[in-house]
Amino acid sequence: MELYLIRHGQSTNNAGLPHVADPPLSNLGKQQAYYVGKALQRAGISRLYCSPMLRALQTAEIIGGILSLAPHIYIGLHWTMNHETARLLITPMTPYEGVIRITCR
Repeated sequence: MELYLIRHGQSTNNAGLPHVADPPLSNLGKQQAYYVGKALQRAGISRLYCSPMLRALQTAEIIGGILSLAPHIYIGLHWTMNHETARLLITPMTPYEGVIRITCR
């Protein structure tokens, strides 16, 4: 099994527009998502997950449209960051699932 971790496209907050709590993708972010989808067309991806954040969902919807996959919203998927570490946390959806923690340093 291969796991592809894809960061959302540029959000309006990243583009220097007024900051909002749950920003959408900028026009550039939509283009970035499109190009990622095109690059993954032959990768044999069978499932697509995203966090419930608007920018992540929009990215996944654009990629999913190209791959003919509907994104699954995974509430427990989120990225945390402080000055020392960055972490991708995938927390369980039910008490019976395991926890996967990937730490990037």
